[in-house]
Amino acid sequence: MFRNSAILTRSGPMERWLPIAGIAAAVGALALFASGWGHLIPPCLLREFTGTLCPGCGSGRVARAFLALDLSAAWKANPLVVLALPPTAYGLVREALLSWGVARLPWPRLRPWWGWALLVGVLAFWALRNVDFWPFVLLAPR
Repeated sequence: MFRNSAILTRSGPMERWLPIAGIAAAVGALALFASGWGHLIPPCLLREFTGTLCPGCGSGRVARAFLALDLSAAWKANPLVVLALPPTAYGLVREALLSWGVARLPWPRLRPWWGWALLVGVLAFWALRNVDFWPFVLLAPR
């Protein structure tokens, strides 16, 4: 899709440091949880006001579980976040290496319907984790 190399390279200072800012924010959030200051992170506003779970509810528990290297607890807290972490981490590292001119990691070429399928999947996860009977109660953070 992007054959022009000028589109793929980032030359401005903002574009060069944006990936490092994302990585630093992720490391900072993990350090916050590891130090026991995770209670300072505000609760989910959707859950506070409506009582329903958003697709990201339980992501703080996922971070704590990853720090403890407990994949089972992370999966129980929010399977969607656990599934989203590897491609997100790869994308951050890929963008950082690309903007610094170090390397070009491959990026999968997906058809446009993949975006719609992802949107439908997230919306279905959101709806089903708020259903109050088995097996859908397993999608709520535990």
